[in-house]
Amino acid sequence: MTRKKRAGSHHFKKSLKRCLIRRFGGCQICGFSGDLTYNPLKTHHIIPVRDGGQTVPENCMILCRDCHTALHRIIDNNPVDTMAAYRQLKGGVK
Repeated sequence: MTRKKRAGSHHFKKSLKRCLIRRFGGCQICGFSGDLTYNPLKTHHIIPVRDGGQTVPENCMILCRDCHTALHRIIDNNPVDTMAAYRQLKGGVK
């Protein structure tokens, strides 16, 4: 199965990812932490680049693969922003 490339997809620098991991210690939803050599954590824009969001620490979240997928299931299929989806996941069951 091939994965559909999202409009506005963007690659993050490893230094930004490392900065976010150090700042938050792991996934901002479930708390899962990995290490810096093999790390299943994903970086996610709060305000998408296509909507004018910048690739800066203040506009990025660090999420495990499961939470990142769950977040996209919400925001890709509903008219909600990232923070609304984040609050939904943070307060609910993963």
